[in-house]
Amino acid sequence: MRRMQRYAKRWRALTSLPKPLSLKKLITILPGYDPYRDAGDCKFDATKANRFIHLWESALTHVKGDLAGQPYLLEPHEKAIIANLIGWQRPDGTRRYRHVFYFVPRGNSKSTLAAGLVIMFLAFDGEPGAEIYSTASKRDQAKIVRDIAKGMILNQPLLTISADITNTAIVFGDRSYKHLAAEATGAHGLNVYVSVNDEIHAHRTRDFIDVVDTGMGKRAQPVRIDITTSDYQREGSICNELHDYAGKVRDGEIDDLAFLPVIFEVSKKELEEDPDYWKDPKVWARVNPMLGKAIPLDYFERQFHRAENSPAFENEFKRLHLNIRTESEERLLSMDNWNGMCGGELDISKYEGKQAVGAGLDLGNTSDLNAFCLIFEREGEGDREFDAFWWHWTPIAKAEERQRQDQGANYTAWGRDGWLKLTPGNETSYKTVSSDIGEIGKHFGIPDIAVDRNFQGAETCQRLREDYGFEVTEFGQGFQSMGQPTKYFVDLVNKGLIHHGDNPCVRWQAANLQGEMNAAGDIKPHKARSGNKIDGIVALVMALGMAMERDAPQESWYETHSESTFISY
Repeated sequence: MRRMQRYAKRWRALTSLPKPLSLKKLITILPGYDPYRDAGDCKFDATKANRFIHLWESALTHVKGDLAGQPYLLEPHEKAIIANLIGWQRPDGTRRYRHVFYFVPRGNSKSTLAAGLVIMFLAFDGEPGAEIYSTASKRDQAKIVRDIAKGMILNQPLLTISADITNTAIVFGDRSYKHLAAEATGAHGLNVYVSVNDEIHAHRTRDFIDVVDTGMGKRAQPVRIDITTSDYQREGSICNELHDYAGKVRDGEIDDLAFLPVIFEVSKKELEEDPDYWKDPKVWARVNPMLGKAIPLDYFERQFHRAENSPAFENEFKRLHLNIRTESEERLLSMDNWNGMCGGELDISKYEGKQAVGAGLDLGNTSDLNAFCLIFEREGEGDREFDAFWWHWTPIAKAEERQRQDQGANYTAWGRDGWLKLTPGNETSYKTVSSDIGEIGKHFGIPDIAVDRNFQGAETCQRLREDYGFEVTEFGQGFQSMGQPTKYFVDLVNKGLIHHGDNPCVRWQAANLQGEMNAAGDIKPHKARSGNKIDGIVALVMALGMAMERDAPQESWYETHSESTFISY
């Protein structure tokens, strides 16, 4: 009993009202947004907001990094968000804001703020039977906020004594908090008081978020808080939909007094006026309120320099670190880097009788371009280096016609110079391709051949296996299968560690290569139009994928993929 009385006394000390902060001005610092403009009959209660902030900074601590265990002192922009959310009241005494959209780049302590909001609403708000949820697209992401919230509670004895913590929930009296993932089930039938939705951009569809949102209908003043980094441009993105809406509320194009837009970004208009605007360090600081605090400046500068030198990473940097919505398909390679790593004229005869480390076969239709690639590892110490060799086939009768259609292609010249085999007639027989690969196998050791599983060439794979004794493995063309090999390929090109002998047919394909990116940041090869062939590059990426698998037998790459990703004949 005495122990409880001591705790109660300490709680009263924590929650006693300090000298009021100058919040009426602070709430206006959110980028481009004036909360007074569309307030209507709503009033701002600075005392209420100040009490909440003081309690936050008295009760909550950091749980990670150099600040672990220290009081969670809010940054000005965080205070502005919380003061707006808590301080604004409707005439009936309920909260003005029912939806917060917090749009800020990676590394700005989004999840820590989310965890703090969870605890404050759970432990101190007083809503009877409150159900509070943090959500994410994946289980691991959903656990991040939950684990931080748990750590904050365990760091504070006054919270620990009141909390019942299990693997699935944190309970304070009749109030509960759970974390949910879109990939799991069980989101129906909720009676949601507060939902904190982490990384909205990672949701493929809006379905899960809508289910959670509809669970708020029975509450008098529910709160939905969306916290996210930018998505890329794609159909069906709930993140992009919300961002567009939030921008219109911020700019006064839509009157919605219940919606709080908090948008840290480099805008489309700013980039249109100056395409290099994103390179200005002053812009970095404006868009990243935690730069120099949660985000080390030297780390940010390294990421920027990497983006300057890597077209594939430039879009990732812009999207994740500056909240610039980028296209999903962008140029993957710097042609200066590609041309700089040709390695001189390569002589494949030096690998006579030696084992290749990877083999890839990309078969199009019989009237199209087909490609086979072998990669050999160079001898020496230091970083691994590779020599890549290709064999291409296309029908001679279609060469001139396709040359006119496929911009930049010169099939006839490549055929004449030996970079491409022009096969007789209107079609390239897969039997010819199999026979030629069989001949190649007489001179070089060919490992398992990765083949695009999307093509209708089962007979070819069967022939390669039965007639020539090769192992053939279908290789998925989705992000799951192509993501890591593609990133490895781009990294090798940027470091000058893969040599192509200035093969003109492949150089043309490298210039055609674009990258398609998903919400998770995975990249796979893509082409903008059918005439922009990339078959040889795809064959190389698959060959690298097979080499990666052989290099990591203890942590099989295949084991991290679904059973349907690879099918051996």
